[in-house]
Amino acid sequence: MNITFQSLKDSIKRHLSVIGKRLYDKNGNNMFSNITVSTAEDPILEQYAKDAAQTVEAMCRQLVTQFTLTDSSISITFQNTRQLADFDTRAAELVKTYIITEATGEYLAMTHPDIAQKYERDGLNAMNALITFVFHKQPPTVATSSPLDISTSVQDEEIPTEEDDNNG
Repeated sequence: MNITFQSLKDSIKRHLSVIGKRLYDKNGNNMFSNITVSTAEDPILEQYAKDAAQTVEAMCRQLVTQFTLTDSSISITFQNTRQLADFDTRAAELVKTYIITEATGEYLAMTHPDIAQKYERDGLNAMNALITFVFHKQPPTVATSSPLDISTSVQDEEIPTEEDDNNG
């Protein structure tokens, strides 16, 4: 999967915009202007996204077959333990959810720690969902061949008695 920083920044900014439009401070003033992100803050969001991506790689290292951070994107490939056709798509959505949630929470923690706590919990839940998804293996398939026929026979043997032992 390849996730661009631009798509992550756009999503994070949307989250922050929605939060700002719906929240008011103690004086009844809308918080939109002090929660939204300016273009000048894009490098901060990118750093939060990179940090979150590195956390994904560290937490899922056993199944990560490829991990690359560039100036413009994050590339992660997981081993498909579930043998699902849409494994990469679903894993990518879980990774994006974690990165967006984590980066949004980190940004909010600078000025609104009370709001950031919700994103910390959401980030933990997103990471748990990702780990559960990528590490879960399908149970082995049932064998379709017929079981082996085993035939045994029991023979009566003469059991020696004490008399035979004393005589012989």
